[in-house]
Amino acid sequence: MLVVFGENSLCARVLFFVTIEGAAVFQWRELGKDEKIRYEEKAKKLAEENAAKQAEAEKAFNESLSMFPPSGEYFSRAVRDKRREQRRLIFLEMFPLL
Repeated sequence: MLVVFGENSLCARVLFFVTIEGAAVFQWRELGKDEKIRYEEKAKKLAEENAAKQAEAEKAFNESLSMFPPSGEYFSRAVRDKRREQRRLIFLEMFPLL
């Protein structure tokens, strides 16, 4: 039985991925113990760096949410002016030459 796949067909893409995955697994099995440890340490370091970046991004996001008051406070002039001043200061930090 002959099956023909188009270049961009899902089957062709899946087979390509499986081929690449199989090659990677084969190469991993062929590595020595020292090389595997080196790669695992590098992966652990990258995971820690990414976790730190994610925590920093979440902190910045949560801080940005604090600029928006709950719906009941929106109409308070003092709160609105305070938020406007906070946004102005953040803008000046981001663009000090303007």
